Amino acid sequence: MLVKNDEQRFTQARAIATQSKNQINAISTQVGYNYRMPALNAALGLAQWKHLDHNIQQKRALTNWYQELFSNSEVTIFTEKPDVYSNYWLQTALFPTREQRDDFVRQTNAAQIETRAAWCSLHRHPRFRDCCRGPLPISEWAEDCLANLPSSIIPHA
Repeated sequence: MLVKNDEQRFTQARAIATQSKNQINAISTQVGYNYRMPALNAALGLAQWKHLDHNIQQKRALTNWYQELFSNSEVTIFTEKPDVYSNYWLQTALFPTREQRDDFVRQTNAAQIETRAAWCSLHRHPRFRDCCRGPLPISEWAEDCLANLPSSIIPHA
């Protein structure tokens, strides 16, 4: 759903959301995406919208809890920068080494607490292993040391 108060921006956003294709000859006039949303998804989003502030407060409280939990360790919990207001959708921890991260993930999962490595860099996937690329030391460091923590909250009833 697009909400408008600026007709020109609305027209441009609608064009991008429909893959920027000319309706007559289906030629794309600019890079576009298929961002249309089914009505059912929109209805669910609108139903949750009124609880957004409460849910963000819960996410922020969870981040504070993780910060306290790891305060006496070498693990860093990602937090917002001074000029940012984060919704803390996903809780992420930075470990000093891959070994410490892997040990944490193994132990928490053995205790039925679902954690996981944050991601595997695309250049390490078999399908992309032979693709042209430059050195990726930051990507590889992040892949080695980041873990995603349980991030669910109890939504507003």
